[in-house]
Amino acid sequence: MQESASNGCKGCQFFLATIEDYLMSNDSEGFSVFVQEAKPIRIVVDGSGRFLLNSDFMSASKYITVDLCAADQTSFDYPNLDAGPRRPLSPDTNTPEVFELARLWLDCCSRHDSCDAQKDTPLPTRLVELTGDLELPLRLCVTKENWRGKYVSLSHCWGKELPFRTTSDNIDSLIKGFKVELLPQSFRDAVTLTWELGFKYLWIDALCIIQGNLEDWARESAAMTQVYYNATLMISATAATDSSVGIFKPRKCFTSHRFGPNGSLLWQSPAIFPSTSADEEPLDRRAWSYQEKVMAKRILHFRKNEMGWSCLTSAFSESRGTTPVDGPVDDSPSIKRYAHKFLGVKSPDVDLGGLKRDQQGALCQWYNILSGYTHRDLTNPRDKLPALSGLSHGLLIPEFGQYLAGLWEADIFRGLGWTYTNRHKIPVQKYGCYIAPSWSYMAGQGRVHLFDDWIWADAEPALRPSERWEQQYNPRLIDYHFQYDTSDQHGRITNGWIVIRAHCRRILVRQNSTLGDNSRLGDDDDDARLRLDEREGFFEWRFDGPHGYHCPWLLLDREPDGWGEKWANNDKVDDFVAVQIGQHAHLYKAFLDPELASVLLILRPIDHDGEQVYQRVGIVLVPLNKRQKWHRKWQRRDFKII
Repeated sequence: MQESASNGCKGCQFFLATIEDYLMSNDSEGFSVFVQEAKPIRIVVDGSGRFLLNSDFMSASKYITVDLCAADQTSFDYPNLDAGPRRPLSPDTNTPEVFELARLWLDCCSRHDSCDAQKDTPLPTRLVELTGDLELPLRLCVTKENWRGKYVSLSHCWGKELPFRTTSDNIDSLIKGFKVELLPQSFRDAVTLTWELGFKYLWIDALCIIQGNLEDWARESAAMTQVYYNATLMISATAATDSSVGIFKPRKCFTSHRFGPNGSLLWQSPAIFPSTSADEEPLDRRAWSYQEKVMAKRILHFRKNEMGWSCLTSAFSESRGTTPVDGPVDDSPSIKRYAHKFLGVKSPDVDLGGLKRDQQGALCQWYNILSGYTHRDLTNPRDKLPALSGLSHGLLIPEFGQYLAGLWEADIFRGLGWTYTNRHKIPVQKYGCYIAPSWSYMAGQGRVHLFDDWIWADAEPALRPSERWEQQYNPRLIDYHFQYDTSDQHGRITNGWIVIRAHCRRILVRQNSTLGDNSRLGDDDDDARLRLDEREGFFEWRFDGPHGYHCPWLLLDREPDGWGEKWANNDKVDDFVAVQIGQHAHLYKAFLDPELASVLLILRPIDHDGEQVYQRVGIVLVPLNKRQKWHRKWQRRDFKII
């Protein structure tokens, strides 16, 4: 093969380069063995339609995946490949072929029933205006009220080095005009894309918001949902770690000779697999990019290996051309559709219908959004609330009440019933500065889970809380107070508290390493384990004292009465307060056990400026037996939680 490749055989050159590239990165000695022993190679098709290259010099478990491509980017059937031959990739994403494919996707989306028509929309406060040919200067355009048009937005990582940006000192000169060479590479590439796709205006946060001006920043960040929602297209610099890296990427790819009917096929490697999951690329891990992805109607992704597309209807990848990929390249389309419906309430062109009455559905989508947001990275941790401010403003309806550091007044007690989940993959981190009160899921960095099957008063009869619980324990929000950094009440806060009135009981907690060996204690989000926000592990707990009632006896193989041996005096025990804030049930459990699980908020009393207040330390969901659920030791009190 090496001799044939040297003599100009394009097929041998392709296979030799592909095998050398694979072995030099996985087994440097293997390539010499392959060349010396002249082992034959095989290409087989696996059950999922992938083409696998293997040889006797490789173990059975090792193979190289190659793509069968249509040389002329045509589409035709192939018996063992459901999706047909792929589209060959060019060595760079800055090519006419890439731009033409992006235009095809944009045109295809315009015919989707579920995607909004590409019509003129209200323009943001400022836009970068392309004044003509790419060689001509750009200028910062300050729009006027009621201006409408089409524009492109950019989603990107700022990185540690601040990019070229608009400030109070240079805004006047940028309005007069500036050269594209002043911009970092990602911004330049975004300008090129905007021009190639036929648009005149581009929105980039660093240029269209006055950096260092807190009031302008607060006002514009609160409106950011509308900016991304109204954009005809969002360019996502998904693979770039900062604005200096650039959007366009050279790609290492080997292409074979043409073969098959009329030379219509070719091989290409390395094979490209369209990305279908989040957190794979630098931008996917950033907090600011999340609301941008949720609210954008159409996204042109520039990932590590290829360009992609996502809208409310379809997802495309560069290697598949105009054939939709199996899974979305973006977050759940249902979340996007729901968010877009509620954001549409702000527009006079949208028929409200029964939208505002669907409050519970809106809140459930809000909690779904949170599960994809709270673990994401921030350069400045104090941006935790502002980075979701635009989305929270967009989803706001009057029935929700006040926005309380990420929670909604109308649903405060379900909002308090959160826990960190998936800690083995996403460790919980506390910020080094004040972000939010301890009771808010915004206070730390980790993936948040809220119990989905919270019991509502207007639920199906079998799921309703008993009237007795409603009458005896129903908690109330009494008061709240916040101090804000700016005029945006969904943005940064310097302190805040709530006062709730609820029934409480003393609870003692100790860590027990042996519980982790109990096979019946899984890692499910809704099992009965007590979870502490800042400590990992398994914990035993008892009401009232070291010899008191303990739970969860169902999981610990205790006697049904819930009593056990007295804890030793040398045990390290934490003394907390358990507060009943709600009831919870799986649908299938609710019909079997009318005594629903109790949701207990765990609080620690502390002294704050001479006043006794409380901090949240954890949560537990537990099926209390009747005796303990209605025990006389549950006392109604007011709690000020900071």
